[in-house]
Amino acid sequence: MQQQFEDMDMQLWEYLDGSCSETERQRIAQLISSNEVWRTKYDELQSMQTELTGMETHHPSMRFTANVMDNIAGAKVAVATARYLNDWVVKGIAAFFLLMLASAVVYSIIGANWAGSNAGTLDIPTFINSDALTGLMFVNIILSLMIIDKLVNKRRIQKTLL
Repeated sequence: MQQQFEDMDMQLWEYLDGSCSETERQRIAQLISSNEVWRTKYDELQSMQTELTGMETHHPSMRFTANVMDNIAGAKVAVATARYLNDWVVKGIAAFFLLMLASAVVYSIIGANWAGSNAGTLDIPTFINSDALTGLMFVNIILSLMIIDKLVNKRRIQKTLL
């Protein structure tokens, strides 16, 4: 339905501008005279066109561009800060990593079978399938990827500045 109204608008604008062929002009004129929707839309677009053609065009002054550039040149640019993160944020993230690493070590030590014939071996699938260890590994991998991305971007920015 929306497409039909858009097509009707386009055809009527071409009719009003005189850019359509003679056969299209006759077909649109017949639609305007026989169809109430087309006639209403035609009247609306014709009144809009007469209003637009009756308006005066306003031209900017000859120094408009120069005035804008002068105003921009006079504005003070804010100084970029060298550090966007506080030290306590960085230390908090480092503490979180250390806590997660320590908890993984403690969990693996507690879960080890220290008694019995296989005292020297750890049952690795038991630890890997554990929900807590899997979640811990997921968080550490995501955070590690974020740090690697930050380091790569920092090196790229330093190369572009040189």
